[in-house]
Amino acid sequence: MFDLKKKKYKALDTIWLTFRASPVSVLLQIPVSIIIHAIMPTAAMALTTANFIDTATAILEGSRPYNDIYIPLILLLVVLGAFTAIGSSFELIFARIMFNLNRKVKPAMVKNVAALDFKHIK
Repeated sequence: MFDLKKKKYKALDTIWLTFRASPVSVLLQIPVSIIIHAIMPTAAMALTTANFIDTATAILEGSRPYNDIYIPLILLLVVLGAFTAIGSSFELIFARIMFNLNRKVKPAMVKNVAALDFKHIK
């Protein structure tokens, strides 16, 4: 259980409390949310979509056979599936952080609120 001292907490303190409650999950969430969840989907989707469109255009022009569309289509579906799975893993990491915060920090908060006089709560 955490010992919440009497002080004025700021935004940086909330990040520190989150890290203290669940360090591994916070360290996993940073690269997932910044790199994998924000940057990679844009680049990968642009490349796979462009590959699919180029292949479809070449097939419609008659310069490539119809069977060439399957590989770009499968690649596009794999990329979509991978990013769906990454999004789900991001939600699982966030749920783990919230669980650890509720388990470790909330009892200390309840203890502090319970110690207050009734006139301060109202």
